[in-house]
Formats: sequence, C-alpha cells, structure tokens
Amino acid sequence: VEPLTGLLNRDAFYDRVATLIGARSRRDDRHLVVIVVNLDSFSLLTAMTGASGANRARVPIGQHLRETVRRDASVAHVGEAEFMIAELFTTPQPSPLAERIRGCITTAPFRLTASIGVVSTPLRPLANHPSPDVLDELLNLATSAMYEARRAGGNQYRLLLAPPLTVLDDPNEGNWAAPDES
Repeated sequence: VEPLTGLLNRDAFYDRVATLIGARSRRDDRHLVVIVVNLDSFSLLTAMTGASGANRARVPIGQHLRETVRRDASVAHVGEAEFMIAELFTTPQPSPLAERIRGCITTAPFRLTASIGVVSTPLRPLANHPSPDVLDELLNLATSAMYEARRAGGNQYRLLLAPPLTVLDDPNEGNWAAPDES
C-alpha cells in the first residue's frame, strides 16, 4: 500500500490486476477497463504550496477516486500526480466512469483537473496470455491516450475501445497471420 493515500502501489496494482486477468476463462464475456489519471498543473500546485500542499491535494483525490469506482476496482497511486485504475465491466463502454473520475477530481479540494487515458478490452482473449505483458501493453496504451488528452488541453479523457494488442499476436493461438510468401 502506498503510505500517503492508502491506495495500492504499482507492484500491488500489477499483482491484483494480473490475478484478475489470469483467473478468467475463455467463457468470460466481461471487459477489462484500465485507466491512467494524471493531474493537470500538479507541478504548479507543488511549486505554489510546497510538498505539504501537494500531499494535501493527493490524499483527498485518492479518497475521491476510491469512492467513485466500484468496491472491487483496483486503484493505485503510482507517482506524484498519477493514479491507475482497473475495473471489470459487463459492457465495453466505460465513458460514464471516465466522466465520473474527471468530475470527482474537479470537486476534490484544490479543484484540480486531470488528463485521463482509458482502455477497454474484452477479457476473454486475455485469458491465456502472460498477465504482466497484457497489463504492460494496456497501461502503455492508456498512458498514450492520457498524453493525448493532455495535449488537447487537459480536463478530459481519451478512450480506446478494444484496441489491437500485440501481446495477442501469438502464432500458436490461430489469430496470427503468417507473412505472405508470394
């Protein structure tokens, strides 16, 4: 557990999500949603209020995030201004959650905004692949989406629905196309 916010740290987040991915079967029809949240202008807040002011912002934001997601969601504080969330959905569309997360940050003390990257992918194809590799790729995609939201001005999210995952390009799984020999 990350001591400041009481949320998961990076290692615990990976362990919990890897277990979640690995425990699913090929018949599971749910969707894994992975979210990367980065607080906009957090370095400015730190410069203006110092480390104690930054900490006074991080703690309630972590609490607001925990209250915004479902009880079984995994929520981690992994950097000064970065949080990660993983949750299972019965539908592929996590936009309402992304909007609630954006709103919960703007209503927390210090009224910060956030750039958010969201990836939603069917859980079934992930079942027989190494969970850490799958999570690495999903987090990389969510982080890229978060940076896209930041470049667009922040205080918004970018969503990737069922993006193609290179980790699933396993020639032994039958979903891999052999190179054209012609």
